[in-house]
Amino acid sequence: MHTSKFFAFVSLIVGAFAPPPKHFLNWVCTGQDSDDIPDVCNNMCYGATCKSLPVQMYWDQPDSTTRKRRGRNAGCGTSHTCSSGQQCDEYPYASTSTADQVTAVSRCVPRDQNNRQGQGLRQFYNSQGSFKGDGLGGNKGGYTVGFANAGTIQYCIGTNCANDGKEYTRNGLAKRDRIQRRNAGGLYKLNNGATFYAPSGAEVGDIVWTPKSHNKTLSLEMSKSHVFDPDQGLEQYEYMMFNMYTERSEVVGPADGDEA
Repeated sequence: MHTSKFFAFVSLIVGAFAPPPKHFLNWVCTGQDSDDIPDVCNNMCYGATCKSLPVQMYWDQPDSTTRKRRGRNAGCGTSHTCSSGQQCDEYPYASTSTADQVTAVSRCVPRDQNNRQGQGLRQFYNSQGSFKGDGLGGNKGGYTVGFANAGTIQYCIGTNCANDGKEYTRNGLAKRDRIQRRNAGGLYKLNNGATFYAPSGAEVGDIVWTPKSHNKTLSLEMSKSHVFDPDQGLEQYEYMMFNMYTERSEVVGPADGDEA
C-alpha cells in the first residue's frame, strides 16, 4: 500500500472512532447589556468550579412537580428565601436530571437575569422556528456549560472560593469546604474570534451555542417586566422567542492570555 493511501486509511479509521464533538451552551456573563447575567454566572461558576458540580447537563423534559422538587433540593424556598425583585437560581438547573445526582447550590439573583437565563434555556432546548437545527431540537439530550466574558466574575475565573454569604444548599449556607477553585478547564478561542471559558475543558471542533437577542432594548424590557410563574416551566418564555437567536461557533484551540 502506498504511503499516502496508508495515512489516508489510518485517518479514516481514527475518525470513525473519534468521540463526537461536545455541544456547549455558552452564557454571556458581562459586556452585552441585555444578555448579561453576572449574578447567575456567579452561582453557576460557584457550583462548577468551587463545589466541583457537573457541567454536563441532561435535559429530561421534567414536569412541574419535578422542577419544583429540584428547586427545593437546591435550597430555594427552604433554606433561604429571596427578597422582592429577586429570584432563586439553582445549579444544576431544575430542568435537568443532573440536579438529582448532586447537592445543588442556589443564589438569589435579580429577576431580569433569571428570566434571561430561562429564555436561553427555552430557546436551546426547543429549537423552534428560526432556531431549527440549533440546540436540542425539542428532544431530550445532553450538553455542556460554558461562559463568555467571565473574567470579572468572582467564582468563574478568580481563585478564592470562600462563600460570599449568598450561596446556599438545601442545608443552609454552603459550607466553605473548598477555598481554592479547582484547577481545571481553561479559555478557548472560537472561529468567530471570541473566547469562552470551559470549566471541563474543550477540544478543537467542539460546538458552542451562544444565546443572543436581536433587539437588546426590547430584551431588557421583557426580562425586567416578566413575572415568573413557578407553576409553569420554560414555556412561559415562549412569547420572547421571536427576539432571540443562537450564535453557532466552533472551538479552534486554547486562548492566549488570561481573560475570558
